[in-house]
Amino acid sequence: MKLWVCECGCEARDKAPTVCPLCKKQGRFSEEERDSPSLEDLKYSKKYEESLKELEVYEEGCPPKKMDPCAEDC
Repeated sequence: MKLWVCECGCEARDKAPTVCPLCKKQGRFSEEERDSPSLEDLKYSKKYEESLKELEVYEEGCPPKKMDPCAEDC
């Protein structure tokens, strides 16, 4: 399977992108060839995406989270 990888690590599978969806920079992609995922990998990826969608439902209406660089009270 063909894969385009940006310098930031973002991967695109469908076609060669012009702008990275993650870092928004242009022309930083290199083409790579990887093995296609197995049926079991696809099954678990689908379950993972479904569980993420369910978690988003629980977060609806909650105030946005703030990133705290320090896990402890400093």
